[in-house]
Order: sequence, then structure tokens, then C-alpha cells
Amino acid sequence: MILFSEDGLDIIEASYNDDVAPNAKGNPFIESLPVFSEPNEIAKRLKLKPDYDESWRQLPDHQRLQMLPIVKEFYFPLSRDIDNVQRIQSEINSVYLGRARSDSGYFKKLITGQDIYSIGSNAYRPAPMAVIGKSGIGKTSAVQRWKSLYPIAIRHSNYKGISFCTTQVPWVHVNCPADGSSKSLGDEFFSYLDVILGTQYSSKFKRGTANEKLDNMARIGAIHGVAVLSIDNTENLAGVNNLQKQQLLNFIYNLVEKMRVLILFVGTGDCLEFIAGDIRKARRLTEGGISEWDYLPDQDWNRYLKAMWKMQYTQDETVLTTAIAQKMRELSWGLPGIAAPLYILVQQRAINVRSYYKHECITVDLIDSVYKDHFTVLEKQIECEEARQLKCLLKKSQKNTPLHKTTGVSELASEELETEILAKPKKLVKNSKLLAACEAKNENESNYDILKKLGFIDSN
Repeated sequence: MILFSEDGLDIIEASYNDDVAPNAKGNPFIESLPVFSEPNEIAKRLKLKPDYDESWRQLPDHQRLQMLPIVKEFYFPLSRDIDNVQRIQSEINSVYLGRARSDSGYFKKLITGQDIYSIGSNAYRPAPMAVIGKSGIGKTSAVQRWKSLYPIAIRHSNYKGISFCTTQVPWVHVNCPADGSSKSLGDEFFSYLDVILGTQYSSKFKRGTANEKLDNMARIGAIHGVAVLSIDNTENLAGVNNLQKQQLLNFIYNLVEKMRVLILFVGTGDCLEFIAGDIRKARRLTEGGISEWDYLPDQDWNRYLKAMWKMQYTQDETVLTTAIAQKMRELSWGLPGIAAPLYILVQQRAINVRSYYKHECITVDLIDSVYKDHFTVLEKQIECEEARQLKCLLKKSQKNTPLHKTTGVSELASEELETEILAKPKKLVKNSKLLAACEAKNENESNYDILKKLGFIDSN
């Protein structure tokens, strides 16, 4: 049975599944969740393909142009999605093992505040996870798809003859506060629950210190069975001073300790610098794992583009040739967040110029033309990002390891530059200097010499 909150969001009435691990039996929070046993099943559930019919190619131009933006909703699961979903599923089960006990006193203690941490002193402490990568790589879209595998909310009332009254919210997703405020993060958390449940937590807990906000988040999170808290756009903290960042990080890690919730950080490369604020926290993060996303590998890119290419709204079908596939990857930098809007605008251009060319075909020249008209600013941003990434690698490696006596740069720097920057396929490098570096690589010249010659390393 499906119930509804005041905002129209689905709240599912709990039904309990016996197909769980032996140590999870008798745990209503776990038994009420869907079970994903096979990778193929996960991929099938993750895939999101908007409604599409071949006959729509023959619709009037204005209707096809109106339908084109729906291509951005397309989501094709990759191997990294399967890996992360399986890890998160295991973490959620482990989090819940120390939580929901089907005894009548469990929620009474939480609600009255007698025992905020009734989850038990020996409960599982999940190590935070992180998904880090360039803008446009599809991090937020991926996390939203992973989240969609779980019900938004589950209403419990009676568990096998035992009163068990609560509404479970397995996953809360918030944006990282741009001001770096712990209180702002708490407000985001309570606002999310208010939208789902129709509660008034935001106004009830608006005032108070950061510690009071932390205690209330832990208590309310435990009442509603929150197992995952994903914090998106951590790069928002780029302009925040180090003290505020450290205070927010301490707040988050204290939340892990008190509520036993899985934290999932999502952001660009700046996210890693924020999370690894000190050695202790960096170690804890490493336990959970850092998933660094770069441009798609060849196999994943080909599968993604082939699946998306089927959503054509042009009257004339264009076969995905090797040349077109290579051009799409080159100009999109292998990023789904760029490939999808590029594909939309290319089809839009093909439809609009039919009267001139007498057809609606997608060509390499057409893709080039659209890219030059709409993506030149983005290309400059990518060039700057590549240069910034290179300089950050040099700075990090020189700071953390001894310098080489001859070159003045550490061995680690040379190794990281090889794998992180100079090893990239030439066609995916936008920065002209880095492209020159890739093309100049040979057995007789070191990475250090190349980068110094191009001005990335100070010659003094």
C-alpha cells in the first residue's frame, strides 16, 4: 500500500522480507528494504530511459524540439555504479544492525531524550565514503539514481505483533552549505525530512548551539532510521576559511560517532582536500573508500554513447559511426554531463537547418559547428582546470615527499603526473600546453623536463 505525505511524495507502508542475512532477521529497518542480489538486477533498476518511440521522428518540428531536452534525463548504469551500490547496500545493513530493535521501549527512549544513542555503544561505525570527480562527470546524477533504489519513506506501525510506530527515511540528501556552517547543514537535514514527512523539525530546532543541533540530528535521525546522509557539492566550501571547514568536518565526524550514519561526500577534486583535514580523519575516510571519477574508460564510454544515441528525434536516422563516436568523445571530454547537452543541441541544429541541407543528418562537421557555437567558454574552463590540477599535484607531492636532488621535484610527482595528467589520451586533453606535453613525451625526455619547458614548473 502507498500512502502520501502532504507534499505528494510517496510513503510506502512497510512490508517485511524474510530474504535477509541471518544476523539481520528480526530487524524491521532491514527487512523493509528491497534486496538487490545480482549485478544485472541493480543495472536494470538503475537504468533510466525516458519514453521514446521511433514514430516520433515524423512529428512536427516544434513538437520534436520540445521533446529533445528529455534526453538529459537518460541514465545508463556503468560498472562503477554497480560497485558503489553494492558497497552502500552492505553499509546500510551494517548501520541498521545496531539500530532498530523491535522492543516497545526503543522509540520511547529516543522521543523523550532519555537515551539519545539507544543504538548501542558497540554499534557499527561506518567509515565515510566519497565520490570525487570533474564537473559534468555525472556524480550527482549517479548518487540520485543510487538513492532511487530505496523507498523515499516507509511507514511502520506493527512488526510481527509488536508495536513499532515510525516513518523510516533510509537516505537523506543535502547540499553542502556554502557558508561552511554546521547549523546550516543541520537546517538542510531537517528541511529534507520536513518535505518528506510534513513535520516541523526545521522551525522546532532552528535555534540552539551546534552541539544541540548535533544531538537533535542524531536523535531525529535515529527515530526515522536514517542510514545514509549524502552531502553534495562540497566544492561550495572553496571560499570558506580553514577554521570553518575544520569545524564543519568535526561536526560531520561527530555525527558519524553519535548517529552511526554513513556519510557520502560528493564533489570535485577540492572535496578531497576538505575531507582529509587531518591525518586521523583521512585514515577514517580511506577505510570507507574514495571513488575518483575521471573521463569514462573506452568500454564504458562506448556503451553509454551507444545507448544514448538511440534517442534520435531527427527525421533521418544517423548511424553511430566510429568517426562520430570519436568526435563526441573528443569534444565532450568523455563526460556524460557534456555529451548529453551536446547531443541535444546537435539534433536541434539538424532539425532547424533541414530546409537548407534537405536532410536531418548528424555529421562530424555539424558536431564541430555546434561545439564551437555553444561550448567554447566551457572548453576554456576545462583548460584552466587541467592546469590547476597539474599545479595541485606538483604542490602536493613536493609538500609531502623529499625533493629529488637533481630535478628539484619529488619522484612521487613524476609518477603521479604520469598517471594523472600526461597519461591521458591526447584527444581528451583540452589545455594546449598539456597537449604539447603529451605529444612531446619520448624515452629520452623526462616528465619534469617537459613540464619545466612548458612553464608548469618554475625554472628557478
